[in-house]
Amino acid sequence: MPGVKPRKAPDGVVRTAPGNASLILCTRNGGQRLQTCLQAVEAIDPVPGFEVIIVDNGSDDAGSIASMRAFVETSRHSARLVTEPAPGNGAGRNAGIAAARGDLLIFIDDDCYPAPDLVRQWLGVFQRPGLGYGTGRVLPHGSHNRLPGFFRDDPQERIIGSGRFVLSGFMQGSNMAFSRACLERGGAFDPRFGSGVLYAGEDWEIAVRASYAGFSGGYFPGPTVSHDHGRTAEEAAARMDYYCFGTGAGYAKIMTDHWRLDTPARFLLKLRQMPQSMRKPMLAGFRHYLHSKWRGDSAPVVMNSGRGSISLGSSRDA
Repeated sequence: MPGVKPRKAPDGVVRTAPGNASLILCTRNGGQRLQTCLQAVEAIDPVPGFEVIIVDNGSDDAGSIASMRAFVETSRHSARLVTEPAPGNGAGRNAGIAAARGDLLIFIDDDCYPAPDLVRQWLGVFQRPGLGYGTGRVLPHGSHNRLPGFFRDDPQERIIGSGRFVLSGFMQGSNMAFSRACLERGGAFDPRFGSGVLYAGEDWEIAVRASYAGFSGGYFPGPTVSHDHGRTAEEAAARMDYYCFGTGAGYAKIMTDHWRLDTPARFLLKLRQMPQSMRKPMLAGFRHYLHSKWRGDSAPVVMNSGRGSISLGSSRDA
């Protein structure tokens, strides 16, 4: 099996080997922001065993393709470019997982610029026994990117115990990390979720499964990126509708895959707390997912990885 194997402590908890990390970056026609992102990735502090996996998720922009190829050819880091024609961040990130060799898998978006110590920060976080997933600080890149919902600048660490429900919005897919052991037990990304497909929220849905699989997680302010989303207020409002639609679908999936009495109550509370304009897309996503499930729509159950097989979502969806 390629790469460094995870070390198992006497208590049976798999711990990440220091320096054994993969940064996975999915992109589709990232343009100038992708170039800036790759410059920031190049500036990441060198760490033994660190690698960068770029996933071209269907780009047809010659400039973006050239930027990806140039980075792989010239980077001081170990870097590879893989392609995933299936649309969506979920499918793209799974392709990155399949190609990666690290025991720690770090994910950022192509409009996010990592701090030089991002990898060292995440490696330090994952020395904690039992930790399977985490999300980090996301700063606005300039004053024009300070729209609510697109950054998280909280100085306070927050831990979620294993088996606990993870609230929607807690995970930030633009800066998150998982141990490989967590994904092998809890499953990789559901390809029906993520930017580029119908449902948003692949980051939240996978974190719920990770928690229910027995892993703790949390928010950690040390690992930091800056988010250069560049959206206007109108574009941000439309994006929030998409997020709400995905949140509704995520609740429907969680309720049908992991029946717990508190989940419907959490869903109803979430609805009551949201303004009317956001309830409508959330309810629409909830209904759409259930209708799709009842029609028998399904996703593949197993992904073959160079480090073993990882299930996609839940076998109940097959």
